[in-house]
Amino acid sequence: MYLYERKYKGQIRNNNTQKYNYWEKLLGRNVFEIFLNNYRNFRFYLCDSFYEGKEKNLDGFIEGVMNYQEEYVDSFVKNENSLYFAEFYNGVIRFGVYLFQLKNYDKNISKEIMIDFGEQMAVSLQDICIRTLIVEMHDFDERGQLKENESKEKYECFCKEIIIKKDFVKRVFEKYPVLCRCMAETVENMVNFYTDILKWFQKDKKAIQ
Repeated sequence: MYLYERKYKGQIRNNNTQKYNYWEKLLGRNVFEIFLNNYRNFRFYLCDSFYEGKEKNLDGFIEGVMNYQEEYVDSFVKNENSLYFAEFYNGVIRFGVYLFQLKNYDKNISKEIMIDFGEQMAVSLQDICIRTLIVEMHDFDERGQLKENESKEKYECFCKEIIIKKDFVKRVFEKYPVLCRCMAETVENMVNFYTDILKWFQKDKKAIQ
């Protein structure tokens, strides 16, 4: 999907053989040929052509996530073990919590609300990111950067040593601008939704009591 927001330059050249074979195997020959014959940007992508991004400015979001990504503090997600690639969302969730607190600094927000906010955001982020992160994990494995033998061990290595790092998160944001924008919009929407809930609760507090 992120290919739609790339503006490629020049002419289509020879394919990157490794990338070509990888996507043909991953998509299957029939689907691969549909993409190849109908999506010009996909052909540019396979031959590593130069491009410019057309996405809106997300510098503030990216900088905010980077500020929190490698912080080891109490989590706002109780059930991290039920998430796939939970380490990747660390900085995004904590930045979202910061924005939520900033927008509601005059309200007494309980720890339970913050945990619920973090967990709902984590589930939404997982739905957006999981396919991309699976592709990235396979890519690292293909390049021999996951040394373990078993699939579970490779996954754990990928999560604990690679995706938690700022450099990896920043590279993913740059490589997949649509993914980055969707994550930023998810954070913004979640902050606004929970802020409205608090506002309505404060307004109707006496009636509820």
